[in-house]
Amino acid sequence: MDAAPLLQPGAQHPYAPMSWSELAAFVHVPLAAIRQWVDEGLPQVAEGLIDPFACSNWLCWGRLDRCPTLARRWRTYLVFFAPFLANQDRVRRLHWRRTQRLYLPQPAAHLAWWLARPSMSASQVVEPGPPPVLGGCTTSVVDDWWHLVGTPPAGEPTVTITAQVDLAPTAVLAPGEDEHAELARLVEQVASGFRYEYRHHQPWEYRAALAGDHFTGRLAGSCLDCAMALAALLQDSGRQWRLLAGVVADSRIANPHFWLEAQTTDGRWAPLDPTLPAIVRMVGGDWRSAARAWTGACDARRITLGRVGAGRSDIPGGASVGSLMGEAVVAGANAWPCLDWVCGDCESEFSERE
Repeated sequence: MDAAPLLQPGAQHPYAPMSWSELAAFVHVPLAAIRQWVDEGLPQVAEGLIDPFACSNWLCWGRLDRCPTLARRWRTYLVFFAPFLANQDRVRRLHWRRTQRLYLPQPAAHLAWWLARPSMSASQVVEPGPPPVLGGCTTSVVDDWWHLVGTPPAGEPTVTITAQVDLAPTAVLAPGEDEHAELARLVEQVASGFRYEYRHHQPWEYRAALAGDHFTGRLAGSCLDCAMALAALLQDSGRQWRLLAGVVADSRIANPHFWLEAQTTDGRWAPLDPTLPAIVRMVGGDWRSAARAWTGACDARRITLGRVGAGRSDIPGGASVGSLMGEAVVAGANAWPCLDWVCGDCESEFSERE
């Protein structure tokens, strides 16, 4: 399956290796700063070219003061989630405008594109807007997806989807409960040693693990990697778990996001998020308190697209792990790598509703 055709975006990838001057403009520092960073050990893909993911990772652990723009981004994370950590989160009523693009190496003569429609639950109420429109493509609803098929216009295929969303904080386990303490220890174990980093993903990573095979989690990487590191501990302890996909519901930091639910002894599903405590640790905050807060409770600051499962069966090579973010087929190939879903190139804008 892993040998199935992939349509990689190549030079059209929005985070392709950058020249020093391009990177300086991207992270808002003088060119001289990039030169100094390289002298101090910032790795290069080739002479004069730097992977922006590698640059971000190099800065995030101990060098955030060198890049005010990146430091401000992570402070924004802490401020945004502060009401939840202070036990002051409230219902949020939002207008959500979501823009997604496919980055293709050449124009597509024909496209089949599936885009996830958010799930409904007691803590998330969604009123969808009109269906997305894309050039000569037709749009239909297939299960929990918008399905766009046809000939896209020239350039990067781009769609916009709107919805009204009501989000409420939830708590399944309370501090003081035995299971809360047990699960919090696992969340802390992951957050204490996990190194949060951006990285490039292939579409079928972790498929075997999601099918129930034994696996060992990574100790560095994205929110997907962090969630799966916790999943490995849950599996070793005999706990049932499932992977959820969603979006951080703030215009400034609207990255796609992955977290888990673990089954309790009485059959409930308790949310667990080790990534956000790991980020708090990265920026020097009280990550242990954050780990306890995100054990058995979920904030009103993310939109849930749904539980990651088998995904679409009609994708070359099978659905990707991130299939709840979307799937695309161009020229008989899986084209979803054209959207680096983990690092947030699906843009979202949020505004408060009365």
